[in-house]
Amino acid sequence: MITTIIKLSAMVIMFAMIMITGNIPLRSKSFKSNPVVLSLSSAFSGGLFLAVGVLHLMPEANDDIENSFDSESGEHFPWAFFTTVLSFALVLFIEKVAIAHKHHHHEHAVGENDDPE
Repeated sequence: MITTIIKLSAMVIMFAMIMITGNIPLRSKSFKSNPVVLSLSSAFSGGLFLAVGVLHLMPEANDDIENSFDSESGEHFPWAFFTTVLSFALVLFIEKVAIAHKHHHHEHAVGENDDPE
């Protein structure tokens, strides 16, 4: 019974902390007007969710993959970790390089002297 009370109170406290700290950037005008800080905060929160959602599953996934391969040499390559890092690098490349290049090129083209006549 005491464990349930502790768990419920911890859930309520964590929810309140998330709601308060999560709304500070939305309510602050200086935070909204700085796109670099907003982008970094968004990347940090995405990385945090990625770490919570994926990293605790990695050892079990790696064990499952190793058990599915019958390696007689005794050497094991961590395929689960490798594919996770490769996937993350691909998503990072798409978001930061390809999309940023597209926006940069688009802004440059708009900035040219375009004569509508």
